[in-house]
This record gives sequence, structure tokens and C-alpha cells, in this order.
Amino acid sequence: MHIGQFTVRDLLGCSAAIVAFAPFLLAPGFCVGHFCNIFGFRTARWPERIAASLALSFAITPISATLIARFSSLSTALAICLASFALAAVIIARELQHTGLTPPSRSTKVALWLCGIWIVLVLVSVVDVQLGTRIYPTAATFDLSLRTAVTDAALRTGVPPANPMFFPGHAIAMRYYYYWYVVCALPAKLCGFSPRIATLASIAWGGFGIAALIPLYLKHFCGERSQVGRKSVIGIALLAVTGLDLIPTLRIFLSEHTILPDMEWWDWAQVTSWFDSMIWVPHHIAALVALLAGFLVLWDVPEDAPRSQRVKAAIIAGLAFASAAGLSVYVTFTVGLFLIIWAIILLRSHLLGEFLMFLGTGLVTVIVSLGYLHDLRQPGLGVGFAAFYVRALASIQQWGDAHIHSLWLENLFLAAMLPVYYFLELGFFALVAIAKGWKMFRRERPLEKWEWACVTMLGSSALVGSFMMSTTGNNDLGYRALLLGQFVLILWAVPIVFRWTAAGGSYRTRWTLLAQTFLAFGVLGTAYQLTVLRTFIYLNDQTSYTDEAPWLPEPDAIGWQLYYIRSGFEKLNSRLPKDAIVQYNPVNPAYVPSLLYSWHQTVAGVGACGTGFGGDPFECLPYQSKIVALFGSRTSVKFDDADAVCKDLKIDVLIAQRTDRMWALRKSWVWTERPVVSTPVFRAFACGNRREEIERRFAAER
Repeated sequence: MHIGQFTVRDLLGCSAAIVAFAPFLLAPGFCVGHFCNIFGFRTARWPERIAASLALSFAITPISATLIARFSSLSTALAICLASFALAAVIIARELQHTGLTPPSRSTKVALWLCGIWIVLVLVSVVDVQLGTRIYPTAATFDLSLRTAVTDAALRTGVPPANPMFFPGHAIAMRYYYYWYVVCALPAKLCGFSPRIATLASIAWGGFGIAALIPLYLKHFCGERSQVGRKSVIGIALLAVTGLDLIPTLRIFLSEHTILPDMEWWDWAQVTSWFDSMIWVPHHIAALVALLAGFLVLWDVPEDAPRSQRVKAAIIAGLAFASAAGLSVYVTFTVGLFLIIWAIILLRSHLLGEFLMFLGTGLVTVIVSLGYLHDLRQPGLGVGFAAFYVRALASIQQWGDAHIHSLWLENLFLAAMLPVYYFLELGFFALVAIAKGWKMFRRERPLEKWEWACVTMLGSSALVGSFMMSTTGNNDLGYRALLLGQFVLILWAVPIVFRWTAAGGSYRTRWTLLAQTFLAFGVLGTAYQLTVLRTFIYLNDQTSYTDEAPWLPEPDAIGWQLYYIRSGFEKLNSRLPKDAIVQYNPVNPAYVPSLLYSWHQTVAGVGACGTGFGGDPFECLPYQSKIVALFGSRTSVKFDDADAVCKDLKIDVLIAQRTDRMWALRKSWVWTERPVVSTPVFRAFACGNRREEIERRFAAER
């Protein structure tokens, strides 16, 4: 069957959008690196400059663009980023005119190939695959739909973005870490990409960012000086290695004949693979890049550096930490714990100059984050940030619940079982941690400063990830806290794998064979994970071997329904004014396609109006109840009654879908009125105070 136009458009759009991110996630860092000479930028080779430009852009663009958009407009932020792009182009052109471009080294060529492969993997993994009149998105749309809606809100409403899922007659500012979506809105505004395309393209740049940190940390943090390029390629390649998740996943398939939407879901207390994090949550990856870039800027300042250099580093690092706070509160919390511990270590080591630099960095972070901190104080669905728990496999947790009747004894038992848990979840990297720990223990000379920093990073990450959980629906704090430790394990793994490659097949011990076996399982696990993310919805449509996906339409012809839902929304998006308010059934479990494909504000977009992202949940209830009655009543609702609700709630378009109860009532408003857009599973009706205006828009193009 031929590949349809939706797939082709997505591929072309995402490819162009990936390129369009360069003025925002490459050029600003290049300018800062050049003028401030961060990491010896001016004398560095071009590959290192590109890596530094990426890391520094992740550090400064989110906070800079957000501040500019807050006090001026998104257009002003766009113009300043484009000016930095032009300035970077002039600097590069002048330098190349004098020095020329040296041929890339072998390791640089391999790194470029890896980047190209990553782009292809992203494109293949996230676009909608159309087969005739069926489309199949990635299983990650479960999360990406929300990211798309927030990008759309940033594009429409500026900074702070309005909650796209709640409109009680006026915009509600988001109380959420929204900086990544402001960054995504910039190329969308520049080139006219849809919010969905810009959000999908950002996944590739999250991968570029974490890859850029590896050579920078190997050289400036670990002190590697020989064959840094080759070691960097090894580190980047290790991002494709996950734990031993493939083993329990295959056990579930063989025993229960079930394919999970994501390999990580075999156990709820996951250690997420790098590829999975980059696809599902690129904003958390971006936060890690910003934080580690900021820390490395401080780290690279010599002890005898003049005050001006320390002030400059503190400002850049402060901007980096402020960016991270708006990209992910969970990653920032974990790294923040490490930074506090490290600052105390500096003070106890009588390194007063470095301590004061860290103190100044914190001051800069707070000052530039005041507006964002004010946003977080807005009303919302109030829940605590975190609670105590002990991370454990579900099976071990269940055994403890059944056999240990004292809570503190059960927690002690679960804590004692943590090594088993991490051995399974980390696989190859667990062996790396054991080998590195044993080497440190047996070594007579004291640990170097960077090794102490690594141990502190790993300890902070394990402490938060093992004994704290976020109180939202998912344990995002526990999942994302481990990213810091996972990065440290990559740094530790690089010299081990490098020795293998240098020795060829002659470097063989039992430990080496075990580690290489675990590494192979980790690569196979990532390959399986990407395959299932790509094919799950297709398999859900075609077979009975997949787990339930309640966020999608009913499991009869899912691909066919998604095709016509996307078709309907695309017709609406192309003709509705940007400020139009659309409304679908907010309590329909299959809400994901509506969030994913709509480019407009809703009064109540999901259950409880998404007030976890801003707004009063008690204010939501009367709005939601009126809307739900239009879609879920057991008796037919007339269009006049629906129109009255539209006028009352300022709704411009009502959208009925095949999964709504009102769809089955042939005397309801769904069937007695002429829709402005109609597909076999989707009917949209102009209503409310702008009904005539909107109907004229669609009538003119019929």
C-alpha cells in the first residue's frame, strides 16, 4: 500500500523544522562562546566549537527568549535570535576567509554520521505513517499531544502561555515548566510550521544537546587529552544502550501474550533509556543539558582567574540554571541538590573563590527567574511536589506488601533490594558502576576533584530517584532524577569501551564478556523499544497482542478513525481564526488526537480542565458540567440548547466525534444541523456569538 500525503508532509515539515531550529539552539551559543571565550572557544577546533555552541545555546536561549517575550513579544525574541544567527554567520565567514576549512577527522565524520542516523530515527519514529485511509502515529503521542498543545499556546498567546485546556472567559496563565515550548514556538513562528511539527522536530535537538555535552565533559571535566574525538564518538554511541529491560518485556509477551506501548512500562518504577527520554520528554533532556553546561562553565574557571572571568562565568551559569528551572523542575531539583552539596564541599575545602562564584550564580538564577516563579504561584490543582517512597520492582513491592506488615520494615527490605533493581534496570551501566567503584576503593591515591564531583552527582541522583517520588499522576521526579546519574555512568563507561576497541579481540576476561553481553542486550533493548513505539498503534489496530491504549479511539479501526480525525482538524485549522475557541468532549478517554491535531484554545480540554497546568479546579466544574452534558447526555440535546451553551461559554466551534454518546442519537444536534466540517468520525459546528462569521469562512471555500 502506498505511503500517503500525511506521511510525506510530516517528513518534509519535520526535516525543514529541524534545520529551522539552528538560529535558536546553535547561533546564540556560538556568539556567547566566541565573545566570552568559553571553553577556549576562539582557539578550539570546529567540532568542539559546534558542541560548545549547542550546549551554551541550551543554557541561554530558553531563559533569554522567555524574558524577551515576557517583556516585549515573541516576535522580538525571534528577531534577536535571528540577529545572533546573522552575527554568527559573519564571524564564521570572516574566520574561514582567513584560515580556510580543514578536512574533518575520522571521528568527526563518524559523529556526523551518528547525527544523520539520529535524524532519520527521529523522523521515522515520530511522523504519522499513512497507509491509504489509515494513519498510525507513534505511541509517544500520549505525551507529545500535551507538548503540542503547550507549543500552540506559546505561539498564540506569548509568555506566559495561556493554559490551552481551560478558558473560563479569560486566559489563564500556565503554572508549568513551559520554556521548551517557547523555544519550539520560535521556528514555528519563523517558518509557519504547525505546533505539532515544531514539537516533533525539537526531539532531534534534544539528542544533539546531550551528545554535545559528552566531548565537552570528557575534555574539560574528566581531563581527557588523547584521542578525545574517538572517545567522544564512543560516548555518543553509548546513548543507544539501555538496561536489561528486554528480558522482562519478553517474559511478559511469552506469558501474557501482550505487547506494551513502551518497553519501559514493564515496571512502573522505570529507569528510562536515553532514546525513550529524548522522544517522550525532550524538555527534561534539555534541562539536563542546560544544567550540566552551566556547571561546566563554572568548573572550567581556573582557581587563579581574575574577578571579571568569575563574574562572567557566574552570569552565564545563572542563565543556564534559570533556563533549566523553566525546562524541568524535576531535573533541576535533583541537580540543585548536587550543586548545594558541591558548594558545601567547596566551602569546607576552603575554596572560597569558587564558593562565592556558585553563590553569585544562584543570585543571578533567582533574579532572572522572578517572573517564572510568579507564574508558579498562580492558582492550580494543588498537589505537593514530592513524597517519600522506596523505589522497587512491582513484584518485589507486592511481595513486601503481602508478607511484611510493618511499614518501616518493608521500606528497609525494599531499600536492601535496590541493588537488584538497579542491576536489572541499568544492565551494562550497573557493571560500569561496580567496576569504577571497585577501582576507586582499591586505589591508594585519593580521588581527583572531578571524580569526587561524579560521585556526588551519582549519589544525589540515586538519593532522589530511589527515595522520592512526585505526587502527580506519574513519578516524573523519580524517572528524571536518574538522568544525572545516567550521564555520569556514560562518562565512566567511555574509557572501558575505549580499551576494548583499542585492544581488539585480545582483551578478553570473564568480566569483559559479561559486560559486552549486557551491552549487546542494551542495544537490542533500545532497538526493540524504538520498533514498538513506532508500530504499537498499527499492531493495536491489526492484532490482539497489544496492551490497551485508552487514550486512542475505540479499538475497531483505530487507524481509520485517526485518519479522519486528523483530516477534520486540518480543515478546521486552515480556516478558523487563530483566536477561535473550539470544544470537544473533555471527558472522552480518547482525548489525545484532539490535543495533538487542534491548534486552538478550548474551554475545557481534558478532565478537570487541565487545571494542574493553571486555573482553579473549582471554577472548572460548572464549565465542564455544561459541556459534558452536550456530548454525554442519554437524551438528545437540541442545537438551540448547544448554541446557548456556546454563547454562554464563548465557544465558537463544537466538535462531535464517533466516540461521543451524542453521536449515536440521530435527533441530537450532531445530526440535525449542518456541520462546517464533516468526516465519517468527526463533525464540527459553528456556534455561539461568532457563528455567522465562521460559517461564512467555510461557505466561501466550499
